Amino acid sequence: MSRREERKMAQLIASLERLEQHAGAPQSAAEHPAGARSAAGSKRGRKDRASKSKRLSIDTASPVEPDEGVHVTPKKRWMQRWSAMRTLGELVVPSSSAREELRVVAPVTSPQSQSTPVAMATAPVSTAVISPAPKASEQADATAAPYRGKGGSVDVKGEPEEGEATQDEAHQDENSQAAANQCDTGRSRPGDDGIQLTESELQRLERRKRRKTKWDVGDPRRGGQMPPSNNFNPAPYPSPNAPFQRPPFYQPRFPRGRPAWRHSHSFEDKPFHRVIVLVRLLALLLSLKESPRCAAASVRTPPPPLFIVGDVSATSARILYDRLPAVAETVVVRVHVATTNASLPPTAYRVLHELSLPFPAADRPEVLALRDLLPHHHYIVSFLMSPTGRHEEIVRFRTPATSSTAAAAAVDPQRVLVVSCDRFVDDRDDALWLRLADDLERHRDVHVGMAHIGDQVYVDSGAVQVSPVPLERLEEPELLRVHYETVVVAAFRSVYRETFGRAVLQRVLRQGAHWMVPDDHEVVNNLNRASVRRVFAPRGQDEDDAAFARRLAWQLHYRAGLQTIYEYQYQLRRDIAWAEVDFFSDPYAAILSAHPLYFAVEMPPLQLYFLDVRFDPSVAERDDESDDELLVSATQLNDVRQQLEQWRRRGRDGHVVVLASVPLFFHSALTADIAFGVEREVYPGHVATRRAQQELLDVLLAHPENSTLRLLVGGDVHMLAHTQVCASSASTTPPLCVDQLVTSGVTRRSTAIEDPKLLPFYLLLTRLEPLRQAITWWRQRPWRLHASKVFFGRNYGESQFEWRRSVEYPHASWPQQAVQSLLDAWPLVLTLLTAGAALVVRALFGCLGRCCGRRRASKATTGKRKHD
Repeated sequence: MSRREERKMAQLIASLERLEQHAGAPQSAAEHPAGARSAAGSKRGRKDRASKSKRLSIDTASPVEPDEGVHVTPKKRWMQRWSAMRTLGELVVPSSSAREELRVVAPVTSPQSQSTPVAMATAPVSTAVISPAPKASEQADATAAPYRGKGGSVDVKGEPEEGEATQDEAHQDENSQAAANQCDTGRSRPGDDGIQLTESELQRLERRKRRKTKWDVGDPRRGGQMPPSNNFNPAPYPSPNAPFQRPPFYQPRFPRGRPAWRHSHSFEDKPFHRVIVLVRLLALLLSLKESPRCAAASVRTPPPPLFIVGDVSATSARILYDRLPAVAETVVVRVHVATTNASLPPTAYRVLHELSLPFPAADRPEVLALRDLLPHHHYIVSFLMSPTGRHEEIVRFRTPATSSTAAAAAVDPQRVLVVSCDRFVDDRDDALWLRLADDLERHRDVHVGMAHIGDQVYVDSGAVQVSPVPLERLEEPELLRVHYETVVVAAFRSVYRETFGRAVLQRVLRQGAHWMVPDDHEVVNNLNRASVRRVFAPRGQDEDDAAFARRLAWQLHYRAGLQTIYEYQYQLRRDIAWAEVDFFSDPYAAILSAHPLYFAVEMPPLQLYFLDVRFDPSVAERDDESDDELLVSATQLNDVRQQLEQWRRRGRDGHVVVLASVPLFFHSALTADIAFGVEREVYPGHVATRRAQQELLDVLLAHPENSTLRLLVGGDVHMLAHTQVCASSASTTPPLCVDQLVTSGVTRRSTAIEDPKLLPFYLLLTRLEPLRQAITWWRQRPWRLHASKVFFGRNYGESQFEWRRSVEYPHASWPQQAVQSLLDAWPLVLTLLTAGAALVVRALFGCLGRCCGRRRASKATTGKRKHD
């Protein structure tokens, strides 16, 4: 029982006590005939049957009084009163007549009258008469055996007799004013909690009566149930002029025998109902909150546009755009320019050009080429995506100074960043990109170029599956072309748009200048000459349709990968005639030969050459039938030679940087053989590539007395390493050495620290292999490798005339930090391991010496004893 119900019961008891005090002390059983009859009836344990009338009667003058001599505690008396009031509150009997009335008669004794009934009458309600217990004669003539409770009787009776009706009418006028003053219903007395039935509840009662539903009148002392009466026929009480009043202890009885508190009209007093209402309101609010989101999800919003600033020279720039919203037929482009003079504010931009950009007809990225720009200036290009100009996208870049400018290196500092292996589709990691974007925004006064050297996207890790070709389309080229464009190429474009279009990478790609050279993960893992020849081999006579359909699916996969490379990477520096190139039907090698992926970039005083060591050698033609692998084709090697010679003739003011998607001189013969056995990948350093490496090294280190080569950069290996490559040629003393930066891994899943099998492999490669080569110094090798710094976490390279600079992102867990610390302290660890091994060997030799000495001494003693 809650505290609220206890307070309610206390108020009801106080109301009853005030009625008794106002009416006077009750009479004894001898002076009050009704009380005597009630006591006699309770002692007999049954009701009398004297009266033939049907009436609900309960003795409330002394409810549930104990026997004489029994001490009743206040708590017990309080519980008895509450039980009696609960019984009174549940005595609600339905009636079938149209006009019914409720009459509650409470026996209250006073010096003027032995019984003062309290009568309340009204229109259509149930009739219930509460009166003292009947006389013995009435009990004897009763026709039914009603339920009998302790301390009173509950009897359902029929028509009242004439004497009783007359007596009641006589007392009606006399007690009407007293009833109005003594038993108010609670509507005028704020301390009472009486409840009035509403119109909807009355209608519900009438509907249940028409369905002949049995109503239970419960008694809490008897389990809440009462046997129904078979001769129930109540009659309306003859008091049509009496005002309707309810006693303070009246409680309506609802169906199914449930307690009245479960169907209260007020939820404030019922915590359980209040919780239910709050839960329903919360569910409604959540549904209202989710409905706009569901509506927004049902109406698919267009993704944000994609922009990449491509190659930027002193007088031109290229901007690649994709996914422009189809809100207008044309997009207004405004080119703003500002000088780099330090005396002027950096925000003093003026509109240099304004042009209309047509909406792209094809579902592929397009390029905006800007020409006749001013050297050494800041540019902001704004794309107005809506006619009102509210939707505006901005890209920014800075044109470098020309080579003829005096002291260009001093007035126009250059900065090159190198990144590789973005595996965002697998790990959703942007921590290093956020750091890089903040770095670029802090250095907008510097001309920044970013080199992406392979694995810009990962389509072979499950992002794009090989789409099977239906057999019925083998003989229908047009349907096969539709399948290629709508299914295969669309899947590759979705990966590029997901990777390049995310917000943090757009912060990077929309400023500076960007150059990209692809690697294998843009198409398939370990793409090489053998895999290309196997996929694009002509169909044999014994090859069935199912096998050819599977191989044709791989062909379309290779073609779609190559097409998206040209769409999103090649166009950053050169145009391509889409009407002249058909990636669906043109030979694979012909496309790569007509539009090579290797290129050179000049950003004075930097001179960058990007090698293609993945696609170009996979389709290169050979002059001989040897089994040696090529690093680059003969055409590309000749182009490298000519470009380096051209830069060399200009003088030593420039600095040449050669970049490739894989390290050119990193693996030894042992580690390359291990990699080939595990991944079937031929890395530079393998025995099959030894001749190609030597040819490339000779070209790079040609004319050593006037060489401008400063750095070699490679990616792909998921780690960072600052190394130095030295050519051991007999004609040069001392040997020629060139720095090499190995940088790869801008996301968590593309780092060696996350791959347990790579850690021991790179420990062997960077720490143990140089030691083995130093021990076996007499073996002649074309070059030697020395690693000064190794890092296995996320990283990117930075070159600003300090060629050993790089940026590393700290490891996330302490085991990774412990492994990195051990590798950084490798000389000390190696010294300790060597000293420990020497101590162990010395201890073993000492133990063997002592054991042998003791054995010799034992043998000498035994021989002496035998001699004696």
